Amino acid sequence: MELLNSNDIICGIVKELPEVMTDPHLLQRGALQSIDHPQLGPITIFTSPLRFNGEPSRPHSPSPMLGADNEQVYRGELGFSADEFASLRERKII
Repeated sequence: MELLNSNDIICGIVKELPEVMTDPHLLQRGALQSIDHPQLGPITIFTSPLRFNGEPSRPHSPSPMLGADNEQVYRGELGFSADEFASLRERKII
């Protein structure tokens, strides 16, 4: 790195994932966040590296599980009745 930099060659270190996940600079900047995943338990995720006006990254939460929003979509957005929605679930369509 020093040789490349001293010769005005733009370069940077490429780290393996385990190195990135424990990088002191990323941890200090809040670029990594621990969350509790409903199936995996505690996991570390990347947050946005962008910081505007010194604001910290906002807390993140796990993505909804597959099908978690089905009732809201089918009954609320698509207008299915409770019976129609139940029928789809019983027939394992959703």
